[in-house]
Amino acid sequence: MQKVDEAYWRKMINQGFIRFLLLKVLRLKDYHGYALSDAINRYSDGFCRPTEGTLYPALAELARGGYIT
Repeated sequence: MQKVDEAYWRKMINQGFIRFLLLKVLRLKDYHGYALSDAINRYSDGFCRPTEGTLYPALAELARGGYIT
């Protein structure tokens, strides 16, 4: 079995965590743009600070999957 790079797994976990937080925060209130990123930052006590480069692709994927509208 081939050992997988630790950076790969960190990235995968981070992407999943961002999607989870997006769903959690959007369940509480409708947000968009910077306010959404700020809400995730506050909700995670500063642990997760998504950039536009991670936030918008994650939102698009959740929308394609029918999880958000």
